Amino acid sequence: MKKILTLALALCLCLGVLTVGASADGSGSLSMTADATSVQPGDTVTVTVSVASNPGTCLLELLISYDETRLEKVSYDYTGMTDVSGAWAVSTNAIWDASENSTYAGQILTLTYKVLDSAEDGDASISVTCNSAMDWDTMEDVAFSGASVTLTVCGEHTYDEGVVTTEATCTEDGVMTYTCTKCGATYTEAIAATGHSHDEGVVTTAATCTEDGVVTYTCTKCDDTYTDVVAATGHTVVTDAAVAATCSATGLTEGSHCSVCGEVIVAQEVVEKLEHTWDEGVVTTEATSTTDGVKTYTCTVCGETKTETIAATGTSGGSGSGSSGSSGSSGSSAATSPQTGDETNVALWVVLALACLGGMTVLVVSRKQKNN
Repeated sequence: MKKILTLALALCLCLGVLTVGASADGSGSLSMTADATSVQPGDTVTVTVSVASNPGTCLLELLISYDETRLEKVSYDYTGMTDVSGAWAVSTNAIWDASENSTYAGQILTLTYKVLDSAEDGDASISVTCNSAMDWDTMEDVAFSGASVTLTVCGEHTYDEGVVTTEATCTEDGVMTYTCTKCGATYTEAIAATGHSHDEGVVTTAATCTEDGVVTYTCTKCDDTYTDVVAATGHTVVTDAAVAATCSATGLTEGSHCSVCGEVIVAQEVVEKLEHTWDEGVVTTEATSTTDGVKTYTCTVCGETKTETIAATGTSGGSGSGSSGSSGSSGSSAATSPQTGDETNVALWVVLALACLGGMTVLVVSRKQKNN
């Protein structure tokens, strides 16, 4: 008898271990999300039910419950468990069954509710629990954990003063978020972009006499920059005074140039030297009968000098003058080389010439008579 009881107890323990093991290793789970968790009377809410994990099941019997004091059912629709051939039956609750296991994970139901116009402020819960799930291969139950979602009904929102959730920049709007102090609902408003705040500008390219410069302005908040033109300054003209020409140096006409860049505006032209103003001259070296003399002329303006040669006087003495650079005869007799200014020698030459001419005339006449 004791042996039979011991065997029976051992069998029960084994079955218990096997059952627990199957349940622990093969559990599944559901999840739920709502398109809005803060609602007002009259709103429509859509809730999605999904299989989060699925060890394999051929049957899902889901019980759906909701707060009927604040919500009313609009519709239940099925969308999942599509990996095997199965059938849905959806009314107040939802049942899916098939002749093989499905391991589908994803959305399976869409539940739509309307918030009652008479709904009071407070939480409205929607939940889905698994009443039954079965493994086709073992024909044993599969544990599936349920899920729920809570909606907060708020008939009239009471919003706080708002919090800046996105700072406005120079070019983009920011966001101010207001939150209901009763239900946590939020709404947002745009915060207008601040616009740039540029500094007074820095000259980044200096203007010249002939070319524009650049001034750069920088935003003190975001470093945005823009540029503007600095107009060319134009030349700063100064006069270059005329220089009078003299008898010893050339002159210049009046001109002008830029005192900043040095560019010539009006070029100066050369004025030729003036003529010297010579005095009447002074004999600085007396001529002799055999040696030329020198007469020196001095410019009365600049003091420059020039000289002229005074020809040698010859044997009879007397003096004469000659141009600069000329020279007299070097000691020839009066019979062969008359000197400039020697009137006696000139007369002698005239007499000799006349005598020769007369002699030739007599000779010609004599020959004509003889021939006749």
